Amino acid sequence: MGRKQQLEQEFQKVATRISRFGSTPPYLNDLGGVLYELGRLAEAEKVFEAAFKLDPTFEPAKNNLAIIRQEVAHLMPAQSVRDLVERLAPIKTARELIRVGPRNDGGYLVPDDLEGIQYCFSPGVGPSSSFEKALEAYGIHSFLADASVEGPATELKNFTFDKLFLGTDGEPDQISLASWVARYVPDASTDLLLQMDIEGAEYPVLRDAPPELLRRFRIMIVEFHGVASIRDARRHPEVGGTINKLLEDFHVVHIHPNNCCGSLIYADVEIPRVMEVTFLRKDRDPGAAYVNALPHPLDADCVPGNPTLPLDPAFLRVGDRQRRSSPSREGIGGCARTRTVDPLIKSQLLYHLSYAPGPGGEIQRV
Repeated sequence: MGRKQQLEQEFQKVATRISRFGSTPPYLNDLGGVLYELGRLAEAEKVFEAAFKLDPTFEPAKNNLAIIRQEVAHLMPAQSVRDLVERLAPIKTARELIRVGPRNDGGYLVPDDLEGIQYCFSPGVGPSSSFEKALEAYGIHSFLADASVEGPATELKNFTFDKLFLGTDGEPDQISLASWVARYVPDASTDLLLQMDIEGAEYPVLRDAPPELLRRFRIMIVEFHGVASIRDARRHPEVGGTINKLLEDFHVVHIHPNNCCGSLIYADVEIPRVMEVTFLRKDRDPGAAYVNALPHPLDADCVPGNPTLPLDPAFLRVGDRQRRSSPSREGIGGCARTRTVDPLIKSQLLYHLSYAPGPGGEIQRV
């Protein structure tokens, strides 16, 4: 059963409880919380208002009402969110997708179009450098950068490491993507590979990168964090603007939700908080048709112990580039939230009965 279905069942349970025992502030607070989780914020606001009016001293409803009013005040129009989701629809590339790296976290699906690529730029060094290790079999030299570690996590033979964060030139411990590439591969005729996982800094880094620099990358794998914040008008310009910039010169060829961090429902779409997106430069493929089903057979959960997080069909289109469909959004799966990425998408609601706030403000079951 998907997360959306689970929440709808929970909605029915709370509604039944109210019909049997009355509209008490705790029960209404529970109902508002489920509506919030379902992305029905306007309805949730009214329910919290009703709970607060019944008992102005009931702190959970009072706090929840204040929080949700702030969120509602900054909501993007639902259609704007759906439009951006639709633009991310992956194309069916003529080149088969292959998996590079391990089966779980640290492995990525890329088009089988690595021939002629000699260099990979890989900012952000995690607990494994198995992706870069796998690239050695293709004769690809990896440049890694991360100021928070002393070097790659996996023993590599063909690499260069800089103890720097990707960011702004002139700032302590930072280097821009343009300066980093120019330092090692100044020849602009050389096709490159980019694999980026820098915990939310991808937006300013990619936003500030000149388009001619980005076009040097034949393939890009970007882990986007805080994706669900596209519903927030304060964050949508940065997240959506970065994605739209990349789509000028690149096709999306694969999307994989990272099941580390769960999802958020809005505009009838379950949006992963973190997802891995593979891009292919448009000159490498005409992009004549869309992928009509995911996950790919080579996909695997990033965190094996967490529930699988399928991609909402709203991210897919069926048929050729001119056709659009309205896929069913029933039965979409979800996973437990194990960490919170973006403070603007943290769920801080204080459920009275079914939920309790976690240490970082996120909702946790009790």
